[in-house]
Amino acid sequence: MTFIERTDQPTNRLQNYYQPISRFTKCEYTLDCVDCHTRDEAMGNGDLHSNKKDIQYVQCKTCHGTLTELPLTKTLNDPNDIAFRMSLLNPVMELKLGDTIIVTEQGEPIWNVRQLSDGTFEMVGKATKQYFTFRPVMGTACEQNPDEQESRYCHECHAVKR
Repeated sequence: MTFIERTDQPTNRLQNYYQPISRFTKCEYTLDCVDCHTRDEAMGNGDLHSNKKDIQYVQCKTCHGTLTELPLTKTLNDPNDIAFRMSLLNPVMELKLGDTIIVTEQGEPIWNVRQLSDGTFEMVGKATKQYFTFRPVMGTACEQNPDEQESRYCHECHAVKR
């Protein structure tokens, strides 16, 4: 029997997904899909959907909020909270009781993003284990219409040069 040594190979995500003709924000270009999108979005929720737009609901405002609203958060007070179980499956960061994490409008935890004591947020990449710090839009000079929260609207001011 022959054994083949397997080594991890980097993905071609940047080349395959981020086409040169498109515009992307730093978040979209730097992070992996699973860093922001929930398990229901990535794996499905048991219902059939005609396209991915019907199941994807995480938007820029999920983590960054809007000019008038902070992102939705939840303080972890129950040791049996599903966020703890999810973080154990991919131990890139250690959640503790009392941590405040971001949740989606459906209440799903984005367990790899926690609020820091100064009001900023820290995200840990689920695939890369990189740390990213960001702040909410509220209180900034952003002039975006709160009704225009799809990433294409963020691209107008926040597209990265590649």
